[in-house]
Amino acid sequence: MAADKNFFCSNVYENLYLNTDDDADTTFLVHGQEVKAHKCIIAKRSEALKVMINSDLAPADGRHVIADEKIKVEDFKEFLRFLYLDNCEVGYNNLGALLHMSDMYLVPFLKLYCLECVEKECRNIDGIFGCSELAILYEDICPEMLQICFEKLSETPFQSFIYHSSVGQNRISAELLERIAKDCPRSAGLNEDRNRISAELLERIAKDCPRSAGLNEDRLLMKIFEWGQQECKQQNIAVDPTGMKKILSPIVKHMKFGDLSIHSLTKIIYPNQLAPTDLYIQYLVRHLDRIGHDVPEPLPRPTHRNALERFEYYAYGGNVSDY
Repeated sequence: MAADKNFFCSNVYENLYLNTDDDADTTFLVHGQEVKAHKCIIAKRSEALKVMINSDLAPADGRHVIADEKIKVEDFKEFLRFLYLDNCEVGYNNLGALLHMSDMYLVPFLKLYCLECVEKECRNIDGIFGCSELAILYEDICPEMLQICFEKLSETPFQSFIYHSSVGQNRISAELLERIAKDCPRSAGLNEDRNRISAELLERIAKDCPRSAGLNEDRLLMKIFEWGQQECKQQNIAVDPTGMKKILSPIVKHMKFGDLSIHSLTKIIYPNQLAPTDLYIQYLVRHLDRIGHDVPEPLPRPTHRNALERFEYYAYGGNVSDY
């Protein structure tokens, strides 16, 4: 019986949202376009809208102007949908606007709903990288989003910092997609449907992303180094120590040098001048001092002799002569 009652209530609210001309008693002018609503519903769901509607300064004709440049008409309609139905469409184009309105109109449950959608999108590495890029843009109003993305990133295996660029149900706008197809330079790291993550995001990953067995300091450095090689090519910079230092120094400085292997220090950090000499020597001496005191577990032999496995085996200290 309770389930039937909830279904009936849901249908009533949905009909009210879809047919706002029926008994609607307030109007919002969003950039000049009318969007009607019912005071009794939106006032109960948003304290800010309640004050706006019932204030002595409210317009006598009940037509409230929304001129915020961060909010489009379609975004405001989705916001109202959430007020009526507790759900709405969340995607690449409107996530920022919904987070903005949840903050401005004091609707904290909308923010939680958006974060739930982000968690669902982070089921694979493409979604994680895409949501992480959005999280950087909206960190001022929703810092929790980046934390969610980084926790998922730490738990998810991936080969490189390359991903499918679309995020959410409402994917990249047609205008943006057309400009990307027309003007964005192509490279080994960018084809018709894949892109490399931004330098800003990569810097935040190096600084704040939790490390794990699957994403330790050495594996992260190798992926960053690969990204740097592609970035040099993208910017028409020579892929040499000078170019790599220019691209990677702002990123690598956030890494935990004490957790890097002696191989990473001597084969990647030192030749490319990615750390001050005194810092490099400091951590190199620590490694040398541990020799003879801490005997590491032997590395497991690879089971398949493919190129990637040979490279990773050697990178973490294996003997190349095994091959």
